[in-house]
Amino acid sequence: MLKYKFDYKLTYGENFDTSPQNTKDTLYRKDIIQVFDMLPDFINNFDEKLFFKKLSNKVNEIYKELKNHPQIHKILNKIEETLKIPFKMENDMLFIYLFRYDLFYLFHKCLQDLNNFDEITKVNFNLLLKNIQ
Repeated sequence: MLKYKFDYKLTYGENFDTSPQNTKDTLYRKDIIQVFDMLPDFINNFDEKLFFKKLSNKVNEIYKELKNHPQIHKILNKIEETLKIPFKMENDMLFIYLFRYDLFYLFHKCLQDLNNFDEITKVNFNLLLKNIQ
């Protein structure tokens, strides 16, 4: 069972409050911390290095669960085709790309679909693929 809050409603994304104390980046970080239930680790102090290490570990757990899913394969292939880097990246490294700021709110919907229906709905799948650039 994945340790991920599938029912969590993200606060950043297409519509958000842009006041200085509520920047998109801050909302994104709060959402990531919430969906992975990492709040106890960062309640008193935010350590960026620790945050990225814990995030990487949690994302890797999800990857291990989903790596054989055909839609995940297609998504990772799209990422690999899109990235302009001079070396081949392994799929687990490509997978973390889906948690970056501009894709996470879309991929969260895909994870919710996978949790609820064992597949990503066509709308969410196509929207994610369209936004991988």
